[in-house]
Amino acid sequence: MTTEAGFLGLLGPLVEAYAEVLETLAAARAAWVRLDEPALVEDRGDDDLAALRRAYERLGGSRDRPAIVVSTYFGHVRSAMPVLAELPVEGVGLDLCRGEEKLALLGDAGGLGDKVLFAAVVDGRNVWRADLEAALGLVEQLGDLAGEVVVSTSRSLLHVPLGLGSEVALDDEVRPWLAFAEEKLDELATLAPGGRPRGAGRWPTNWRPTGRRWRTAPPFSPPVWDCHPCPRPPSGRSTRPQRCAPPGPPGGPGRSTAPATRRCCGPRSTRSSPASPSATTWCATSPGSCRDSCCPQRVGSSPTARAAGGPVIFGDVARSAPVTLAWARYARSRTAKPVKGMLTGPITMLRWSFVRDDLPDAEVAAQLGLAMRDELVDLQSASVGVIQVDEPALREGLPLRAAEYPGYLAWATRAFRLVTSAAEPATQIHTHMCCARLGDIVAALGDIDVDVVSLEAARSKMAVVDELADIGYLGAVGRGVYDVHAPSVPGGAELEARLRRAVGALGPWRLWVNPDCGLKTRSYDEVVPALSHLLAAVRTLRAELASDGIPPQGEDRGHSSMAGPGRGPGEKADHGR
Repeated sequence: MTTEAGFLGLLGPLVEAYAEVLETLAAARAAWVRLDEPALVEDRGDDDLAALRRAYERLGGSRDRPAIVVSTYFGHVRSAMPVLAELPVEGVGLDLCRGEEKLALLGDAGGLGDKVLFAAVVDGRNVWRADLEAALGLVEQLGDLAGEVVVSTSRSLLHVPLGLGSEVALDDEVRPWLAFAEEKLDELATLAPGGRPRGAGRWPTNWRPTGRRWRTAPPFSPPVWDCHPCPRPPSGRSTRPQRCAPPGPPGGPGRSTAPATRRCCGPRSTRSSPASPSATTWCATSPGSCRDSCCPQRVGSSPTARAAGGPVIFGDVARSAPVTLAWARYARSRTAKPVKGMLTGPITMLRWSFVRDDLPDAEVAAQLGLAMRDELVDLQSASVGVIQVDEPALREGLPLRAAEYPGYLAWATRAFRLVTSAAEPATQIHTHMCCARLGDIVAALGDIDVDVVSLEAARSKMAVVDELADIGYLGAVGRGVYDVHAPSVPGGAELEARLRRAVGALGPWRLWVNPDCGLKTRSYDEVVPALSHLLAAVRTLRAELASDGIPPQGEDRGHSSMAGPGRGPGEKADHGR
């Protein structure tokens, strides 16, 4: 079903197309068809639920169709539960791994009658072994609430690694805690009727993992990943190791990317711009099996599992040695211009990892924030006066229900401030957010307390500029006016038009000019002319502003702002102090 009320008028033709597909599948002798409706776990109004009824009354009323199961996942369905129970379909799928209210909601709705309940009791979103005793107890409670209970995973297993058999580098202490796709299928087979042994010792290959994990203190050993936001020549890309390996010895950068760094820091570099390449990024998402100070065990490195691989946070986070410091020092040695150190923020590390399930996310995020704080201190010690903490996943991590936004944003922004709390008054703090509509979190941007927030604005047609103006945001803003995900090179007139709109909405003093994301996806043949056009557009607008009596302070001070630095005349973030 559609998830936007304004598009409900399109539902009728869409349902008719679905009805034709169901007839085709019936002719092919398909017994069951699952229709996924994860939108039902979000806030749904009366119009949406009425549309849900209409859609499935039409589909369920078809004479020639397979049996239908309507499946939801990611959370609880709340007001949609009575509607689901009454739909003219043969089955309903519920994610019982998330949203503890579902069992009570199902009981309050009077159960599903003779429908089949597809009960998701094995977590398909994470990599930990299931507590089979608890899962079996839950399944037994469901017996009186449906005509039949079928156990399932909470979502497709495409998003977890294939199987532990492919992993040769896992720590022996950690391996028994994990269950990838193949192991999760084994768990389902064990939980299914007829698949579980009765009596004592019925779980010979599985046990309650939480207590064991709590009693274990894993060691930590931090590697450094070769991840850079600058454009890299084909030779640099081809020499990048497939497995997660340090770019070079602790004393300096690796051979494959040092030439790119020297080029970016050379005389023709636009190094003074936050859009230009910077030292390095602490990257927690590269494929590989290794240990990391924040994500102690990497998994998913085998060829069959790499696509679903990700860092696994299985213990408390600690940083035992600097990660980006060698690269920052090297970049500083190559130029007299300002160098920006870049770090991955704690919420992005959290959301792009398989997170431990025996500790609240807020506590893990705080641990990550404190570890990154140590890295920031080291960068400052290397005379890096501009530090960017990227948080593209801050918006991505929002809960599904609007009522839960404030609680999440409170601990998420706190974790960010833990990173920047050690910033000295002279250190300029940036953040970057991209790849998402940010309207839901613009009001929280003030809580992260940075000097400059860089946001995607090229693909969204500068909508974020209007949103920031509407809430009266006072910080400096870097609008990403160059779409680095497209191979086209923007022209000067196009960039000038975008900048004029931003100046009109926010004024010139707080505006910085950036690409919308890192330049590593583009070649030098694309980046050099695009940045040249960008600088030309900035200079054109600065000249226009100067003719109006506004001096171009940003260029003189080594900034890329339209007319001045920081938050505006005399304003500076206090970074949590």
